[in-house]
Amino acid sequence: MVVATSPAIAVVVPFKDRLALLREAVASLQAQTLTHWEALLVDDASHSATLAGLRELIADEPRFKLLATAPDRPAGACSARNAGLGATRAPLVVFLDSDDLLQPWALDSRVAAMTAAPGLDYIVHDGEVFDSEPGDVGVPWNTLDAGDPLDRFLAADTPWQTSGPTWRAAAVARLGPWPEGAASWQDWEFHIRALCSGLRFGLAPQQDYSHRRVHADAMRSRHDDLPVLASRAGTFARVAAALQAGGCATDARQELLAGLCLRFALRCGRLHHDLSAALEILAPVSAAALTDAAWFAAARQAVIDAANGRNQGELDASITNAFPILNGLCNSPGRKLARHAPNLRTQTGAIVTAASR
Repeated sequence: MVVATSPAIAVVVPFKDRLALLREAVASLQAQTLTHWEALLVDDASHSATLAGLRELIADEPRFKLLATAPDRPAGACSARNAGLGATRAPLVVFLDSDDLLQPWALDSRVAAMTAAPGLDYIVHDGEVFDSEPGDVGVPWNTLDAGDPLDRFLAADTPWQTSGPTWRAAAVARLGPWPEGAASWQDWEFHIRALCSGLRFGLAPQQDYSHRRVHADAMRSRHDDLPVLASRAGTFARVAAALQAGGCATDARQELLAGLCLRFALRCGRLHHDLSAALEILAPVSAAALTDAAWFAAARQAVIDAANGRNQGELDASITNAFPILNGLCNSPGRKLARHAPNLRTQTGAIVTAASR
């Protein structure tokens, strides 16, 4: 019997179809040892059969609310997350991807951790990676304490992903909405913005969620589609602005961001031979003055050559030799370290706190 009380924490789950995976996410919420939570399941234009199956699944569970994104909002998980956030009055919120799972004790532990640290705006837990069922891969998502998290995000060595943080709803309100309209890397941008904003955060050593690494509908399977790559132009421009606004735009960080712009501009040129889209991805380098004119001119020519088939883009040794920053990006050294570390499933310890920036 669920205790009739206001929810201590809300879990926002955006979804679009993939009912079988959603069933598992719902089951992980129903298994929580904490009783006073609510889950906002936000539909992003699923088929009617998915909605019928989900309604049947949660019919006798008042802690679940089925919502839909407003028809005037862009499609995508970010609009759904914003809709879910706006529909709850819980003081704490977790954004759970519909293909991820929470450990049964996760919400209990997260509420306790946030209650014990009233000065923190969010606390990040680590998670394990799995394929078919939790424990089948046996490695963490990443290593939380392997260096400055902002530097690591900018090197695409993502220290945590969407399901890891527990947020104070008031802090998210100050931070602003998830980036609607972005086709990918939305959590990357959102977490960088949080780090630049001055919000105080903590790093918890426990793994309390499971991130599904591989399945047919995973967003990562579409990361190289042209519209998805092209959307990086806006993402990189917004991150450049966040670095400047937060006083976080060190030379090293601007170099990392310029390198990411170049890497994905080259990738776009190599894969799609679309010069206009490729140069648009590179454009934030010039617009935000992330590097000098000579670097930009050489980078622009490399992108033109990639789009015209005269080099192999970010895979070409002559390009990586000319732009050494490319060698340090998207290699996820923290994740490689994590995969060789002991299994951290039962590790406990004090939360490490830090100020953003």
